[in-house]
Amino acid sequence: MAAGVPTIVYEAGSARRLERPFIRTGIAGILNVMRFLRMLPGEPEEPPLRLRIERTYWVRAQAGGILDLQVSLGEPLRRGAPISINTNPFGRERSQLKAPYGGMVLGLTQSPLVHPGDAVCHLARLDARELRAWDAYWRPRRRLDDV
Repeated sequence: MAAGVPTIVYEAGSARRLERPFIRTGIAGILNVMRFLRMLPGEPEEPPLRLRIERTYWVRAQAGGILDLQVSLGEPLRRGAPISINTNPFGRERSQLKAPYGGMVLGLTQSPLVHPGDAVCHLARLDARELRAWDAYWRPRRRLDDV
């Protein structure tokens, strides 16, 4: 990018893991972009939903303890929605993290134990229109995944 070359970064799945569904999605996306740029023959496929994410924020643990996540990857969150509950070893609640604004969960810690200041949830900020669109797109698919 510093040399003026347009760049796309694709991040998906869990850290340090090769997850085939995410790899297939990434390859399909790259091939679609190459068709759009006329680097490959054929017509690009229009995505069912397109969001431009310009602001993200890491929600961090306020206290150390045992983390109980209340959200999943991709989940749309309204401002004030619970993200996690942090307890001590005896099950007493020490703190609860809430969404500072409406958005989409981009990433979550995989650690069940957190220290004050540890990153817990990576949240993409969405405006009200984008959040409604993402919610309508995500919820039906999520229910299918839960079955």
